[in-house]
Amino acid sequence: MKPPSSKPEDTTTSKAKVTSVVCYNCLDAGHFSVNCPKKRICFICHEESHLASNCPEWLMPHKCAEYLGSANRGLGFFHVDVAERPDRKCNWENFENCAVITIEEGDISQEELVDNLKMMFEKNWDWSVRPMEEYKYLVRFPHLRSCLESFSPRPHTST
Repeated sequence: MKPPSSKPEDTTTSKAKVTSVVCYNCLDAGHFSVNCPKKRICFICHEESHLASNCPEWLMPHKCAEYLGSANRGLGFFHVDVAERPDRKCNWENFENCAVITIEEGDISQEELVDNLKMMFEKNWDWSVRPMEEYKYLVRFPHLRSCLESFSPRPHTST
């Protein structure tokens, strides 16, 4: 038999622990997903037909960032190709084909950056370059097809 404790039981700590818990199913605080009163959904794809352990997304190829760009040091960039989904929320409207360019070394003016982008990618594109903060610019790129054409090797013709 356990001797009686002289300390009163602290119920505030156990209540604080429960309220700090967030349910993976409904995202409400105060309970675990196993005790969720709402219909169970997959927290990966948000479908009701299965749980996350059986989600078909696990069988899909994993997305990875592909490094693209120039052979010159510091001029490359990472690209992740994702399919459009109607339920995907875009926090920035009309920001397709945009990138944040960060100048890591040296100095370059906005006009020089535009001139370099014209040389590297598309000379006829109306480059929209907006300063965000020092050494960071928001840049809208041409359509993907134009970019891919500029990266693909040009056929060599002999004279």
